[in-house]
Amino acid sequence: MDDGMSDSKARLSIQGLPQPTATVPAVSVTSTANLPAIKLEPFAGKVETWSRFWEQFRSSIENDPSLSTIYKHVFLRGYLEGEPKMLVDGID
Repeated sequence: MDDGMSDSKARLSIQGLPQPTATVPAVSVTSTANLPAIKLEPFAGKVETWSRFWEQFRSSIENDPSLSTIYKHVFLRGYLEGEPKMLVDGID
């Protein structure tokens, strides 16, 4: 009694149903690479080295939201030499 119609009807009725969608849970990826500590060269007042020093200081210390302003100031003083250090030492 199989006339081939039942197969095509079954396919039609399945095609009319919404297809299931797979949901992928959001996954947070955290880096676990152990990178070497960045060593900042101290700034001693040479104009030609200022932009490199400030870029490194900003990316590693200034832009770190976990550090307070006081700690940032202490770190800055630790990376200065000569006249720049004397100028900043006078700031509380």
